[in-house]
Order: sequence, then C-alpha cells, then structure tokens
Amino acid sequence: MPELIPNLISVLLNNNNSRLSNTPGEMSTKEHYARTSFSLPPRLLQDLDEVTRELGFGERSRALQTAIRNLVEQSRITKDAGAYATGTILLLYDHEKRKVDEGITDVGHQFGRLIVSSLHVHLEDSKCLIIVVVRGKLKRILELEQHLRELGGIIQIKSSFVLVDQVGNAGGKSSGS
Repeated sequence: MPELIPNLISVLLNNNNSRLSNTPGEMSTKEHYARTSFSLPPRLLQDLDEVTRELGFGERSRALQTAIRNLVEQSRITKDAGAYATGTILLLYDHEKRKVDEGITDVGHQFGRLIVSSLHVHLEDSKCLIIVVVRGKLKRILELEQHLRELGGIIQIKSSFVLVDQVGNAGGKSSGS
C-alpha cells in the first residue's frame, strides 16, 4: 500500500466527467460520491489490481479512496510547520558512490538534535540501509529528509511519522511517504 501513494501523483483526474453517484454496497445511501475517471499506465493498473486483491479491498475504488485519503492527510500534516513529530526515515543507498557515506554523516551531524537513534544495515553488494529514528519539529525533520534526498548515491528514501506534543506524547495523527 505505501508504494501506491507516491504513484498516485501520476494519476490524472478527469473532472469533466465527474457526477454524483450513490453506489450500493458499503457506500451509505446518505453519502454521495463523485464519480471520477483515472488514466493509468497499464502496468500501474495491473499493480493496483494486484494490491487491491492482496489487501482485500474488494474493488479498485476502495483502494484508491484509501490511498487518496492517506495522501491528503499526509499533505495536511506536513503543512503544520510548528508541529512536533517522531518517526523514522529509511534511507537506501549505494555506498560505492563517491562520498555518499561522508555526506550522510555530515547531514546527520547538522541535524543531530533531531536524531534519536540510527541503525546501519549492509544489504547485497553495494547497497546499504540506514534507519533513522527522529523526534522534533516537523519542519526540521522535513528539512533533514530533503538534505538526504539531495545527496548523490541515494536510491530511495521513505519516511513515516506521527504527530506528538513537544514532550513526545502521541497526538493521534500519522503519516507515511
């Protein structure tokens, strides 16, 4: 499911074909739904159908509704610059790329007050995974993530966090990227 969210950016909404609908089944008769068409590359559609079956959504619409809600919630959370959060940043990288290890270390020192802990895992060949546990102002966590994205040799970054109060008590909202 988490891989589906970034792929939704490639989804093209066709609002010209939008109309209200009441579909039987799980959808309430009191709640109306806008019918929207999506244009997807064939491979992404196959992946969506596979994920829909695997996760037990029953139909594409339910899977897309869940993914879109997560995307909207993530966007809302990241707009609250003063919020405090705790979570993880997963960083997959090629350690053979020139100076990537030094760059990661430098960024880590630059944002040291945010980093609670980190774990370095050697994977196959030249691939490594770093799991960074962070806590602090969401704005600074997102800056840390952006600095890591800018490093050469980075293959993939994923983050997940929950909003907390300044002391670290959970605030009930969560986000994943």
